[in-house]
Order: sequence, then C-alpha cells, then structure tokens
Amino acid sequence: MAVNLASGIVLKMEFKPGSLLEYRVRTKMSQEVKKAGDVIGKQNYEWTATQTQRVLAAEVDGSGHLVTISQPQGGEVSGVPLTRGVVYTHMTPQGDIRETSGPDAGAAFSFPADAVKEGGEWSGTSRLSLPGVAKPLEAVTRYKLAGTQEVAGYACVKIELVSDETTIDLPIDTPGVTATLTVKSKGAIYFEPTKGILVKQEMSTVSIPAIADATYETHTELTQELGRTDGL
Repeated sequence: MAVNLASGIVLKMEFKPGSLLEYRVRTKMSQEVKKAGDVIGKQNYEWTATQTQRVLAAEVDGSGHLVTISQPQGGEVSGVPLTRGVVYTHMTPQGDIRETSGPDAGAAFSFPADAVKEGGEWSGTSRLSLPGVAKPLEAVTRYKLAGTQEVAGYACVKIELVSDETTIDLPIDTPGVTATLTVKSKGAIYFEPTKGILVKQEMSTVSIPAIADATYETHTELTQELGRTDGL
C-alpha cells in the first residue's frame, strides 16, 4: 500500500530487540592523482559486501543498541585487502548517534521530530572522525522528502540529501607544507516508515586530500540494498 504524504508523516527508526537486517553493499571507487595540475596516476576499485545489522536492545526513549557486521567479498584498495568489520552503535529514532565503536558519523539520517509532507525540507549535521585529526570533519546535510516509491516490495518514502562541501586542515610533520581534505556528497534514502527501516541507500561522495601541490581526488559510489530480514 502506498504511503500517504498529504497530511504529513513522522520519520523515525524502529528498533526491535533481536531483529536482523541484512544488506548487500556495492562500492565503486576511482582515484585520480595530480601533481602541479598534471595527472600522474589513476586507479579504479570495485567490491561488494554483506552487511548484517542486529538490534541488541532498545531503551524506553526508543533508541536502540545495534551491532553491524560488514563482510567484504574479497577486494582490496591500494594493495590493502578489505577485511571484516564489527561496529557497535547506540542510535536514536531520529538517527543521531550517541555512541559508537566505529567512525563517529554524527547522524545517520537526522530525521526531524515533527511530521513532514511531500516536498518538506530539513537539515542536520554530519560528523566524521579521522585518524590523527583532533576535531571531526563536520558538514551541514540538507534533506528533502521527495515522494514515495516501491523498492524491493516495500512501500517507501524517498529522501534526497546533499552534504555541503567542507574542508579541514590535516596534520603533517613537514615544515612549510600544508595538507587539507575536502569532502562533499549527495544521494537518496528509501525508508519504510511503518516498519522504521532503511530499504535502500544510494550515495555519491567526492573526497580530495591535498598535500602541497598534489591532489588525490577520489569518487565513491555506494549502493546499499535490503535483502534478508528476521524478527521484524
């Protein structure tokens, strides 16, 4: 049954203890290295992974304790093999991350507290911790409830998002040499509001580390699609 957005809808995650969501994640990455404006190298990578998310417990405020296991199906980046990852997260129904054992993403979805109608817009702050960087990279992410769409048999709402370009300084030991990181992204989320689950996510991210006169522009395309479910 299609979702009715005419009177507005409240978007929130639902965390049912013991439930499991299994996703197939496909990632494509391309990197172009330039020095003084000249291209000196290009690399392309592509891999798939199975991501399993299980709800360990739920709090009275609706927040959930999750464990997410990512298992790559082979693949490597810059000669380094991809490995299995396990991350614990304490997340609110709006998608804010209170605690995590992995990179601090700040907010997964930043759903608004009030009901939203089709065409409604809101914003949130995404945050990413980087190794060796004292302060996390923060960016304003703008969201729009674009409409409804059936995905994998689920009646979903489509949410478009754009994260503003942001740049931070990177630590470097060489005197007189500067290093920065610039990141921007956009994409779409397909969310099933009656069950409170993510069904599909498409993200495109551009990150550009720059050291002196060299840049390493990296484009990443990620698609995350729901497959098996258990205990919903």
